[in-house]
Amino acid sequence: MQNFWMDFMTFMFPDREVTIDKLDERLCGYMANRIYTSLGFEQLLLDAGYKPERIRYMTSFQGQQSRTPHYFDLAATFEQEYFDNLLLARVVDYTVSSPQDFVNSLPSVVRDINGDPIARPALLRDHDIIAIISPNTMATGRLTRLRQTIRTVQVSNDVTLPRLLLFTNEELTNLLKCEDVKERGEKVVEKFREVRPYRGGE
Repeated sequence: MQNFWMDFMTFMFPDREVTIDKLDERLCGYMANRIYTSLGFEQLLLDAGYKPERIRYMTSFQGQQSRTPHYFDLAATFEQEYFDNLLLARVVDYTVSSPQDFVNSLPSVVRDINGDPIARPALLRDHDIIAIISPNTMATGRLTRLRQTIRTVQVSNDVTLPRLLLFTNEELTNLLKCEDVKERGEKVVEKFREVRPYRGGE
């Protein structure tokens, strides 16, 4: 049980050391909100046709060069006829870290996870998706800067980086409020289709 809590705390706070005795109301609220948001997003994936056995919660990928884990709230694989698509989701909140810093770190994170392209095929490819999820309402200025950061990072690393897709708190809430499961699933799929390989302005 102790190892579970140690792993859980490392997952929740990968960039700083936070032990159980250091938790306060603000950090507990962050943890609860992150779990709730992750479960809501998982439900949307199920509505969109993802199979339960192909969704993993609280997962990590070890860097091939750094040998350190990179944490994601969800990892899901969608099986297709010719190749499968991998979707990674990370809930990022200003309570503990800057969403823009997370987005800026993604090119190096992906390179670390993929490792040497000659030694083995890349795990994360440019047709996969990394969903960045905001669990709280963001101020207009912050949201605008985050969108710009996502676009800049995507365009600058288009060939090697998965598609970056932002889910705002409002978008996630509105999707979950939709009572028609079929319609909800269709809206999620349409959201995924927003992202296409940039390919230099095509």
